[in-house]
Amino acid sequence: MRRSKYSPQKIAKILKEFEAGKSVEQISRDYGVSSSTFYKWRSRYAGMDGKELKGLNLVRKEKRTKIIRRTP
Repeated sequence: MRRSKYSPQKIAKILKEFEAGKSVEQISRDYGVSSSTFYKWRSRYAGMDGKELKGLNLVRKEKRTKIIRRTP
C-alpha cells in the first residue's frame, strides 16, 4: 500500500484552511491534491485535529500488521 506524502497534522491544517474560507480549487492547486482527495479527507477526518488523526493512523497501522501476521 502506498504511503501518503501528507502527515496527519498536514491534513488537519489543510482542512482548517478550508474551514477558514479557502476554496477547494485553491487548496488543490496549492498542495497538489485532487478535489476528490480533499473531499475524501474531509469525509474521513472532519472535526479532528492533528493529534487525533495521528492516533487514528496508528490504530489503523496496528490493525494492518495484526492482519498480515495472521495470514499464512
